[in-house]
Amino acid sequence: MFKSRTVIPSAILWLVVVGSALASTTRLIQSLTPFQLVEPSGDSYEFIVQGDNRPTGPGKPLPRTIYQVIEEIRLLQPAFVLSVGDIVYGYGDSRQRLLNELDLFQSLAERTGVPFFNAPGNHEIHQNPVAFEILQARYKELYGSFDYAGSHFVVLNTDEIGREGRIEGEQLGWLQADLEANKTARHIFCMMHRPMFAVLNPDFDPKKKQSFASRANRDELHELFRKYPVRIVFSGHEHLYHQETHDGIRYITTAGSGAPLYAQPQDGGFSHYVLVRVNGDKVSLQVIEPFHLEVTYIAGNDGFEPAASARVSNSTDAFVRAQNLVFRLPRVSEKGSYQVSAVLKNRAGEPIDLHAIVRGATDNGDGSANVSVALDMPASSTTYVTVEAHE
Repeated sequence: MFKSRTVIPSAILWLVVVGSALASTTRLIQSLTPFQLVEPSGDSYEFIVQGDNRPTGPGKPLPRTIYQVIEEIRLLQPAFVLSVGDIVYGYGDSRQRLLNELDLFQSLAERTGVPFFNAPGNHEIHQNPVAFEILQARYKELYGSFDYAGSHFVVLNTDEIGREGRIEGEQLGWLQADLEANKTARHIFCMMHRPMFAVLNPDFDPKKKQSFASRANRDELHELFRKYPVRIVFSGHEHLYHQETHDGIRYITTAGSGAPLYAQPQDGGFSHYVLVRVNGDKVSLQVIEPFHLEVTYIAGNDGFEPAASARVSNSTDAFVRAQNLVFRLPRVSEKGSYQVSAVLKNRAGEPIDLHAIVRGATDNGDGSANVSVALDMPASSTTYVTVEAHE
């Protein structure tokens, strides 16, 4: 009944170079958090993409939006999280301040309970050799890839010093070799900080609709992505949500985890993250605004009462599945069990039983246990969930 977390001994690394026939070009990205990727039992899984949660200025606190996003990720419990960068403010930081900011974000990422990958942004590196040295010392490499459930995930660094807004040189060579080596993957997803197709005035040439310094480099990357092909390219940097499609490749800017917004809501300027569902050959996206998934414990949940109840609200316009609704209940013996029920009322006031299961329990070591429940959450619904401990 009781489960413990599996950790990666080298979890403090983002990227490590692994030995293989492509040792000079292969980089296996590692999670910021001490959790391993767990392959799904079938060919369906979910992951979340979020980005740009940095403070409003140097020495300022992280915005409350990122704290809420982290809690919702913990509730939804996807297979993993992809972050498109700007996790710290960076600019003007002393060495110690930058270390402190990185440690703070890592502690938040660990709350999710899932692997968490990051593509560095300009606020992490900010054209500062000292910051670059700190990142290299901590994460070893700043671009790489990993595989999951037959798909291939590529992480790029668009802020190499002197090459901001470009993928060139060794990184471009590695990317070409990596895509060639993984061209038979069911899906290929790519993430980077700076968008190849910008919405607002770009950083380098206001006369061109792009945030890459070189149109030729952007077009070269697009042709490379088209060749293999890449399914979706996720980016951040511009604090809004936007997507456009070129030659069947979806380019999505998702930078709504708390940094100051750059547009009005109707133009994509709203807080958000993206839930990606992969079901075999199909890929679907759901843009979620934080603060619309709410859990309120209304009885028990103290580790002593044998039953605990919660009111769970999904005020988004789409179905989601909570994989990790946690209740604190008394620990049971090996022969004991936990039972869950979930009921919502429709608009006519009639009760409807929902699908909910107990996924497992973790012994807290104090006579209590954290019981994890998976729950279907229909759009625009409020569900009452009760978990009971039985001997």
